[in-house]
Amino acid sequence: MHRFIAILTCYLFSCLIVNAQQSSAPGAIGGTVLDSTRKPLPFVSVGVFNMHSGSLVKGTQSQPDGNFLITGLENGTYRVKINLLGFGTRVIDSIRVRNDRPSFNLGDIVLKQDAKMLEEFVVYAEKPLVEFKTGMTVYNVGESIIGAGANAVDVLRNLPLVSVDANGKITVRGKNVKVMIDGRPSDQSASAIADLLQSIPGDFIERIEVITEPSAKYSADGDAIINIVIKKGRNVGLNGWSNLAIGSRNNYRANAYVSYRGSKLMLSLNYSIGYQTVYNDARSNTANYLQDTTFIDQNSEGRSNRLTQMARLSFDYTFSKKTSLNFFSIWNFNKNDDRTDYLYKTYTGKQDLNARERHNNVDFLSNRVQLSGELTTRGIKDGEIRFGLNAEPNISDNDMRFNEKYFDYAHNAPQDSQIVLNNTHNRSNAYGTYLRYESDGKIIKKWFIETGVQADLLTTNNNFGYATWENNQFENNPTLSNAYDFHQLVSGGYLGFRKKITKDLTLGAGGRVEHTNFDIKFTTNDIALERQYTNFFPNAMLTYTKGIHRIYANVNKRINRPSIPQLNPFRDLTDPLNVRYGNPDLLPSNSNSYSVGYSGFKKSLNWYANLDYSKTTDIIQSFRELVDDTHYETTYKNVDNNSSLGFSINASYYGKKGINFGFGQSFTRFFYHNQVFQQQVLRDGTSSNSSIFAGYKINRKLSVNANMGYNVSATPQGNSTSFITGTYSGTYQFFRNQGRVTLTVSDPWGKNRTRSEFYGPNFKVNSYNYTQNQNITLQFTWTILKGGKNLLEKQKMDMNRRPNMMMMYF
Repeated sequence: MHRFIAILTCYLFSCLIVNAQQSSAPGAIGGTVLDSTRKPLPFVSVGVFNMHSGSLVKGTQSQPDGNFLITGLENGTYRVKINLLGFGTRVIDSIRVRNDRPSFNLGDIVLKQDAKMLEEFVVYAEKPLVEFKTGMTVYNVGESIIGAGANAVDVLRNLPLVSVDANGKITVRGKNVKVMIDGRPSDQSASAIADLLQSIPGDFIERIEVITEPSAKYSADGDAIINIVIKKGRNVGLNGWSNLAIGSRNNYRANAYVSYRGSKLMLSLNYSIGYQTVYNDARSNTANYLQDTTFIDQNSEGRSNRLTQMARLSFDYTFSKKTSLNFFSIWNFNKNDDRTDYLYKTYTGKQDLNARERHNNVDFLSNRVQLSGELTTRGIKDGEIRFGLNAEPNISDNDMRFNEKYFDYAHNAPQDSQIVLNNTHNRSNAYGTYLRYESDGKIIKKWFIETGVQADLLTTNNNFGYATWENNQFENNPTLSNAYDFHQLVSGGYLGFRKKITKDLTLGAGGRVEHTNFDIKFTTNDIALERQYTNFFPNAMLTYTKGIHRIYANVNKRINRPSIPQLNPFRDLTDPLNVRYGNPDLLPSNSNSYSVGYSGFKKSLNWYANLDYSKTTDIIQSFRELVDDTHYETTYKNVDNNSSLGFSINASYYGKKGINFGFGQSFTRFFYHNQVFQQQVLRDGTSSNSSIFAGYKINRKLSVNANMGYNVSATPQGNSTSFITGTYSGTYQFFRNQGRVTLTVSDPWGKNRTRSEFYGPNFKVNSYNYTQNQNITLQFTWTILKGGKNLLEKQKMDMNRRPNMMMMYF
């Protein structure tokens, strides 16, 4: 604790030194003025007025490229007037400059050529926490304190529609998802994605887009898409912040962010390092129904120490009004040290039979890098071309050592014991490229067209070693070891369009073709598997908009391809009582979904409701069965075809007095069609997700926030229920709002409990898992602001070269 106080003192002292070097009035407002043909307008008069007094604060003119920038603004609420002789006047109201957001980029501002046109007023509305769009729900995490002291997985757990299980698997309305970072998909394994999300701090997230009805331009993988957008430098000039967090359950995190935004270059750098300890314990009871009914009680206690690091570099450079380049790289590092103790006890209704004691020690290390670049050219037939490249090398090592002892009660003596060492080395590389074109009405009048081609290659080399302790040393057992090479290439193209049929009715449709070619070579048993297939994925959406109301209907087709662990036929005997292996004969699962939705808004209130129905063929599902009353075997099968019916509703309110609240609720009912198989294994079930949030800004410095959630997940062989989880936080701003302290309380009522039921033709398992998430986190944040000094000097030089003109503000 003394060490932490010393670190905190140094941190606050350094923040005070930085504060002494800050400009007293860092506020800035900028934008680009265009005419109706999207050409830049030079020498446009731009004035900033105080909203309360109406007096002119500062003024300038747009540069030859249409850009303007006004700096040195004090905190306050402003009105911007933009006008030019022969054009209409544009007025933008309610821009509130403050220390936590000192600068605003108003983007492209179009003036219409009509000297008699009246002033056009626009109220600058900052983004609410939740936005409902057609086929998509956007959570503006950067506008709230929901991410304070948390990571990306914690943030996802607090979102409506989204569920995250104990293993980090993410689903939307009970269905599989594809995860993207900054719009770039990742083809890494589910475990690699989970590691990445653990290393991304919530403070770095700008927004999360949950795309439930993806268009043709998105890869057809998964039933839905989650796109996590990282914060960039939206403030003009040099900006940044850093924070330090400490929790009551041995968790610490330090984050730093710096960005620079100029007229052509936008550069940002993020770095985070975190450490936490997670405790969990579990118990289960298994009933086996064979010749004699036997029961197995399992109890376990575990502790996991997790060290994560994440760094991100991003830059955007504008070569001209038509051409720009975006590049970003992400590096994440994960190191886990896990210790778990198990005790199994087998008995009948009359006597104890045997017991098994197991101690697991697992050391996990992973390094992952993502490099992504995109070149954009605009102005071709009023459209744009995007060309992108993506690369993701990933290396991980997993060492697991376990000791086991068997005890036979009949002989009152240990029956057997063993010490085993497993090592898994995995190297995977994902590469992708795409070429996209979007046109807004020039090729075909009043039609929006999007088309493109894409290719993604995934290569994986995996080596699994199995060694036992013999003769005072570990000796490798080649028959229980495994190695394989995997290659998968998915290539395809898409075409989509959107057109206004009437003033209120819009039709969108498209199609995507994907060809999949993969091969696996299992080097230890000399088995090779090669397969290829082609799929067509149509989609269509009809949208009716009238005032504040929007109604839409959507048809979509998606695919779930089998993963490497699901295909690998190697029998993993790490736990001889629970044997696992894959199925190389798995087929991809295809789903057709149909949905209708309604959304609306009125002042500070917005709402959304959706009803969807889907039919899925060849569902890929893990399947567990009891073999000879001696052990369980788990594999994967195309178990059946099913259909699902889902309903979701969300609403949120953002009041002018600092009050905001909202809720989300979704239900999905699954129905299985194979009656014979269903009597043996499959069961219809319902997945549901409930969430509620509320916030209140007490005054200019103090605000509070609360989130609560509850999940039920259904699988063909059972269901899982999470008990209520909750996060409650308060934020106080100081030192002219550049300093911020946030107190967060997670699950104050105790352990996060998950209850699961699992069924088979001859067994039933009831289990309870308890994770110690109860935590109090104190986080200190300091913001660095140096708004627009370099741009101001450049603007003054440009102004000196211009002819004298009278600046008018009407």
